[in-house]
Amino acid sequence: NNVPKLPGETLVAIDTSGSMSHKISEKSAVSAVQIAAMLGMMSRRVCERSRTVLFDTRTRWQNLPDKNILRNAYEIATPVGATYGNLVLKDVINQGLSLDRMIFLTDMVLYTDYWGGGANSFAAEWTKYQRSPIGKNCKLINVDLVGYGLSTVPSNMKNTRTVAGWSDKIFSMINALESPG
Repeated sequence: NNVPKLPGETLVAIDTSGSMSHKISEKSAVSAVQIAAMLGMMSRRVCERSRTVLFDTRTRWQNLPDKNILRNAYEIATPVGATYGNLVLKDVINQGLSLDRMIFLTDMVLYTDYWGGGANSFAAEWTKYQRSPIGKNCKLINVDLVGYGLSTVPSNMKNTRTVAGWSDKIFSMINALESPG
């Protein structure tokens, strides 16, 4: 409740692929998907307007609860399948969604329709959205929850940031990144 609201329309994409089932540390019982779910549910209260999509080999648009966040994060669907983050971007383009920002909560292990990237890669779909009239001002924030050191887009792409790690301060940091200066 004390975090300044992120203005405008925010899409929060939660990676529910098999690789997100790993525990965040050897001594923890918490998985990366539970952290992503918790942050996704928190976003409902921190964002002025938000949409949530779960993604693995398919996309599932959902209204996640914004109450009992910790308990609900443990009840998120069991992670399965591959990680097709590009499908989220295709959905956004097909639905004609004009967004101020997209936040991907993931371990950054993202595939495409075929191994090796190309025309259907995450970066290619992001570029397509950025070049459209509805996406030209949208910002992409990739939150690397596991720290494999991977990236979905080249570091010099316009309006993109990759953040490694997670905490309840992530939304305050996004606010700061978007502020002038």
